[in-house]
Parts: sequence; structure tokens; C-alpha cells
Amino acid sequence: VLSDQSQQVLEILHQTLAPIKDMNYDDVVWEKQQCFVLQSYQLLKFNQKLMQLKEQVTSGSKRGMELAGSRFREERQKQILTQLEVFFKRTKSQHPEGVVVKRIGNDDPRESLRGQWGLFCGDEALPAYQVLGAYAGYLKTPEQYCKAHTSLAKKMAHERYAYTLSSMPGGESLVIDAFGVGNQCMLINDCRFQPFQDDTFNSQPNVAFLEVMQDGWPYVFIITKKRIQPGAELLMNYGQGYWDGHRLLNETLQSVLDTHREAANALAPLIAGSSEQPIHLE
Repeated sequence: VLSDQSQQVLEILHQTLAPIKDMNYDDVVWEKQQCFVLQSYQLLKFNQKLMQLKEQVTSGSKRGMELAGSRFREERQKQILTQLEVFFKRTKSQHPEGVVVKRIGNDDPRESLRGQWGLFCGDEALPAYQVLGAYAGYLKTPEQYCKAHTSLAKKMAHERYAYTLSSMPGGESLVIDAFGVGNQCMLINDCRFQPFQDDTFNSQPNVAFLEVMQDGWPYVFIITKKRIQPGAELLMNYGQGYWDGHRLLNETLQSVLDTHREAANALAPLIAGSSEQPIHLE
């Protein structure tokens, strides 16, 4: 009986800590990402509930485009909307323009980002208020998003690339999950120096999220906040709420890891003494 119960406990712990293979962006062929394959900024192919919601919203809404919660002057809004119209008239998804994916150098003062990936300005400077591209990914309800994460490690991996829409018809919240399916915009890093410790900025953000309502339905794009010089990294402010959530997840994962080790040490003699094929514990 003890052996059976011990194995059940271990199965629960192992499921909670099930690892997820992170993406190696050195090997990514961006044209094979789902947002390109399905030729869409929002992936709704397997989400019948949201497809129906989108049809209801767009059919009953005023046709046209507007910037959600915009604080831009009227002249600037017109300039931005003109750029956005080009994106929605395209017959297929395209790469964000004027940017390149690079690894963060080993001499970067942000130690946690060394060897990771970032998005950088290409050979030509990017002007202020230029729309670079859509933040593409699977669109999910919070319930659908949470159900997809069967382990803490998986949740942490997806949370890195998740964006919660603030402008939704009827007040319903939706999440864009870009992990493994989005475009290069998912690699834009936060501007904080040591985000798991405090909110001190390493440098000021030069790009931002831009929520857009097209026929009453929300989309998210990336827009420059100022002129960006060639070779400079694109940085944005993820927001304090984002990092508060990640710090909590990190603490939770560490707590579960500690519990897992304690349980493994305590249960190992029981399992080894009562099973013909002992479970090997790390």
C-alpha cells in the first residue's frame, strides 16, 4: 500500500515538474511558424468558441479600424492607421520589417539574457511611430490558456510570450499565446536590468504594444516609440504586473522543486524495498 501511494505522489510531482523543450531560435525557419503557414496574425483554426465570438462581434460592429485607448494626436493617429491598413490588406502574413534576430552577447550587463535571443534594428534606422508587425499567436480565453498548461515549467515557458488583451468586446478577456507559433516580434525583450529582482530600467523602451480594433475585433501590433539606430536592440516595458506574476511563478516552482527533493529522499527507501523494479529518482 505504501509503495502504491508513494508512486502516486511521485507521479503527481513529476507531472507538475514535467520539462518543456524550449525553442532554439537559431534553428527556427520563420516561414514555417504557424502564423505564416496559416497566413494569419491570430490563430483561431482550432478554436470554435472564439471563431463564433469573432463572427458575432464583427457582424454587429461598426466597420472600420480604430486605435484602442489611443493617446495619439489626431494627425498621428491617421498616420498610424494608414500603416495598419496595409497589414490588413495583405493576402498573407509577412515578416516584421527592418529587424533582425540576434543572440544577446556574453558581455551584456543583463546576465540573465546572455546567450538568449533578441530583436534588433536592421541596417537602416527605424523612424518613430513605425508599425513593425503584428504580435501573432494563438488566441485563447483565459480558461483555454490555463488548461493547456499541465506543468509549471510549461506554464512558465508560455507565460514568457503571452499577451493579455485589454480591449475586448463585452469585457471578455483574451490571451495571445505566441510560444512556438508567432513571428519575430515574440523575441522583443523587456527593458529592465534585473527583472526578477526589481523594476529598475536598463534603458528606456523604444517600442510598445499597440492594440487595434478592426471591425470591432482586437489585434496587437508593435510600434516604435522613437527613432531607433541601426543595430540597436528593440526593447519594451512588459509592465510591473507581468514581472510580479513571473516572480511568483519562479518562487512557486522553486518551492515545488524543494518539496520534490524532500519527497524523493523520503520515499526512495520505501519504493526500493517493496518494488521489484525500483523507480530511479533524480
